[in-house]
Amino acid sequence: MIIAIADDITGAAEIAGIGFRYGLRVKLVMDISQIPTDCDLLVCATDTRSLTEKEAIRQSCQLAEQLHASGYRKIFKKVDSALRGHLVAELQPFLDVVHYNNVLLIPQNPSKGRIIQKGIYYINGVPLHETSFKDDPEFPAYTSEVNCFLKKKNGFVIADATTLDEIEEYATSLPPDTLPAGGADFFSAYLQAEGYILQPDIPTFKGLTKDNVLIVCGSTVRHPLETFGYIQRHQVDICSMPLPVFEGGHPNSWVEELKQMYIQQHSLAITIGHPPQTGKDFADRLKQILTEATFALISIRLPQYLIIEGGATAFSILSRLQCNEFTVKQEIASGVIGLETKQIPGFCIIMKPGSYPWGDTFL
Repeated sequence: MIIAIADDITGAAEIAGIGFRYGLRVKLVMDISQIPTDCDLLVCATDTRSLTEKEAIRQSCQLAEQLHASGYRKIFKKVDSALRGHLVAELQPFLDVVHYNNVLLIPQNPSKGRIIQKGIYYINGVPLHETSFKDDPEFPAYTSEVNCFLKKKNGFVIADATTLDEIEEYATSLPPDTLPAGGADFFSAYLQAEGYILQPDIPTFKGLTKDNVLIVCGSTVRHPLETFGYIQRHQVDICSMPLPVFEGGHPNSWVEELKQMYIQQHSLAITIGHPPQTGKDFADRLKQILTEATFALISIRLPQYLIIEGGATAFSILSRLQCNEFTVKQEIASGVIGLETKQIPGFCIIMKPGSYPWGDTFL
């Protein structure tokens, strides 16, 4: 069994979707106190990106020790494609505890215009620190020089790669003492190197109807919902967080307004709707407001689809709903995954990374 570990749940869902695409039996969990064995790929969402570095180290050490004690030797560490998070702090425990001596990091996804060339990270030709990632509230990109993210740690390498072919070459020549870590393109290449083949008969997504869709946008990477084809076609109301609530006011009156709208309408979209500010406390507060608002709405009526943008928000909402184990229903688009959970049957959860555009994904 392959174990993939992601520091946020949308990244975990993306990896689960890739495994599904390659025909593996996949489970995604938010807790591995008991490791499922009835799968080929177990994806663990840790949410360590939302923790302090000290907390992330502690949790990563516990996870590494548990996996080592259980005898698992095929581990892939999913990291954010834009190098957000406690990168070195989360990887080091797997060198200290498991059998790895080195880490090969390939976070970039050439399939999405994200490359590393001569040590510089580019997104569609723009250096990382000049993109919207410079405004991330918790991990703003201050530089595009990838070696600056490694804190001069021995045994850690971030590879140059500008094409999928280059990434596949790294995957096929991966030494056994090297931990593979990176993004979706590297994981796909890793599965191919393990002998898995893309499946031609994967179920396709048939699109959303207007009925019973709840969309929650917790990401601070700004892709305006107004440009989302599904919103335009079905004229779904977008409810942005009122400025007084955003700036620290009590959210109760806004949540009551949302509840009344949700009672009257079949679908609803809620979003932050204001430029991001920096700071973990600020991000945690907004996440908590969206979590409680979503829980209040779902308590009124379970939607057919719950679409969540942003990993920290998704983890918080699903924890509040007491959902912790998922199977893949379908891969809607690259990185956009539909999941089912036995905790709430007959309910589809769709997760989308905040850095991916909405486009016409759900039409």
